Amino acid sequence: MFSIKNTTTALALIGAIIVPHTSNAAATGWHVCDITKTGAGWNNHYVALTCTSGPFTSKWHIMKDNQKDAMLATALSAAVSGKKVHVHIAAASSGYNVINALYLIK
Repeated sequence: MFSIKNTTTALALIGAIIVPHTSNAAATGWHVCDITKTGAGWNNHYVALTCTSGPFTSKWHIMKDNQKDAMLATALSAAVSGKKVHVHIAAASSGYNVINALYLIK
């Protein structure tokens, strides 16, 4: 039989398992971010972003395939200059959220 303490522990464990799967959805939409890492590999272009408002820190995202070269150039410019970017992030279809738009801002 479960006691209240055991039930609370079980619910906390279930919550800990569910939260990582819903965290990608919470990060969708427009964000102002710092570029922490960027580059290409395995036929994709990746960027790790830290959101200035806090939903994620150094989280890897994948650049939209038909715009990845231009986005990588923008991400590299931001990383070198220390400027922030304005990004639109779509929900993940695989392991990474997809960046639909990436703009360099002052």
